[in-house]
Amino acid sequence: MNDRRPDDLGAHISIDYPHEIQTVLEVPDLGKTMRFTIQNLSLYTASVHGKSYIVLLVQSVALEELRVALHLSKEHFYCGIQVPFHITLSRVVDSA
Repeated sequence: MNDRRPDDLGAHISIDYPHEIQTVLEVPDLGKTMRFTIQNLSLYTASVHGKSYIVLLVQSVALEELRVALHLSKEHFYCGIQVPFHITLSRVVDSA
């Protein structure tokens, strides 16, 4: 069963979160190929929301450089918690 919403982005690597950038910026590298290295397949539990996800952890100097070009820190934070670059594959649904 496909329970994805029509506005669901699908697989992607986030470079920022809404609290980091309040306005739409011109992205300097739009259309550029960004390289990344898959580091690990992992179960990640977001402590802020208590939801668990299966993710591919990725490393990318190019994405770090893009964040710096957007006047953000190299590291990715959500609600004060460092979040590594990743591709979400699935949300773990509690069967109970």
